[in-house]
Parts: sequence; C-alpha cells; structure tokens
Amino acid sequence: MISGANSMLAIRQFGLAALLITSAMFTTTAFAGARDDLATFTKGLKGLDGQFVQQVYDPNGKLKESSSGRVAMSAPRLFRWEYVKPYPQLIVADGKTVWVFDPDLEQVTRRPQGIEEQNSPLAALIDPSKLDKDFAVREGGSKDGLTWLVLTPKQAADASFRSARLGFGQQGLA
Repeated sequence: MISGANSMLAIRQFGLAALLITSAMFTTTAFAGARDDLATFTKGLKGLDGQFVQQVYDPNGKLKESSSGRVAMSAPRLFRWEYVKPYPQLIVADGKTVWVFDPDLEQVTRRPQGIEEQNSPLAALIDPSKLDKDFAVREGGSKDGLTWLVLTPKQAADASFRSARLGFGQQGLA
C-alpha cells in the first residue's frame, strides 16, 4: 500500500524499469535505433492515451514489483497517470502542479511539477528537450521485437530508480 511520504516516492517511480504503453495515438517508421524512434515518436506529439505496465527490478534483475494502469498525456506537460493494480492511485499534472490522489487514504497531495519531473523517465515524453540534460542515454539493443532505449539519471542520488527502458516497435512506443 502506498501511504503518506511514500506517495511522493510513487510519483517519482514513474521511475520504471520498463514502461510499456500499449495504445498510443501516433505511429513511427522504422529507424536504425531507439534514439531515432524516440525522436520520431515525440516530433509533433500532441498527446497519447494508453495502458502501461511498470516493472521494478532488484539489483539482481529479479522482478520486485509490477503495477499497471492507464496514462494520458497532452503536450506540453499535461498528464493523467492512473495506477489500477496492485493499488489504485491517480496522479494528475497541469503543467505547474502535480496532484496525487490516494483513495485508500482518502488523501490528496499537491507538489510543484518541476520537482516531480526531475529525474523522471516520463520527462522523455513530456519534454524531450530535457532528455540529454537529465539522463545518460544509450541504445539498449533489440529484444522481443522491440528496440530499447535505456535512460540512466545523471543525478542518481536524487532518483528513485537506476535506469528506465523505453521500447519501440513498428507502431511507435510499445
């Protein structure tokens, strides 16, 4: 269960080891690497809506936690991130403020969006211009029919994750 101080950690754990958005509004053509795929996907991106699976792994590569839900984004910097499993939680941002609603606690937490976006892999989609500023970016190779981009926070001490992977297929972000 996510509670109190941990609710902010949950926001920062858009810090996903793997984010898979299954139905995006945009498609992309095949390129040599995931970096090109991200650039193509986000070029002219006005919004997306889809489902996600967030998986967190321990340092040995063992699955530690899995959660899923829906995400909707609209440029610039507007999003709705809804965890359905294992615990419901709703995160909404208007470009300036992030609200986190925890139905189990019947509590809403409000924070400046800039603070919550720091070192979040979601920033790669919300504001691609910050990608190289905030992350060390490398190609992650191909696996399961996807090309992968690996993001490692440059400010590792402030991050709630070690790396995030974005997978791209023929239809864009997968």
